[in-house]
Amino acid sequence: MRKTLMSVLACAVCTVPAVAADGQTPTATTSQKAHAARYHKHLVRKDHKLAKRKAYLHSQRVKRNRVAIIRSWSNLKLVHDIRKLRRQTLGPARFPWMRAKLRRISRCESHNNPRAVSASGTYRGKYQFSFRTWAAAGGHGDPAAAPGWEQDRRAAIALRRWGAGQWPICGYR
Repeated sequence: MRKTLMSVLACAVCTVPAVAADGQTPTATTSQKAHAARYHKHLVRKDHKLAKRKAYLHSQRVKRNRVAIIRSWSNLKLVHDIRKLRRQTLGPARFPWMRAKLRRISRCESHNNPRAVSASGTYRGKYQFSFRTWAAAGGHGDPAAAPGWEQDRRAAIALRRWGAGQWPICGYR
């Protein structure tokens, strides 16, 4: 009987909310709140950046009030949306072996210069794309005028579809 009573009292003490010495329940400190606010702002910025990249890749525009909308989302929802946007924008370039292979190719082809143009003007950009290969990989316009991250993405698509043969010398190093 005594053991039962003690165990019931112990459970009751465990379930009562903790009360601080001054009689108030403990809350997050100001530094914790400031950290949470900075982290939320960081997630909003990252989500918006990926959304702009996705819109650019699909020749669309981002909604004007998108930042105001996603600012009200929880951190969990923002992280989920960031993961989804990463899958949609990075595509095949998210594989580590492919990144290493593309890095070697770009270093060999143009010394990592995204604005490089061959002497004849036929091959352009970081991976020395011809206009035809660039268009077949889903690119629009001049490869040398595209941002470096888009050239990386299109090169990853070309490497996955057609292999290293697109770069006859540098692709096999």
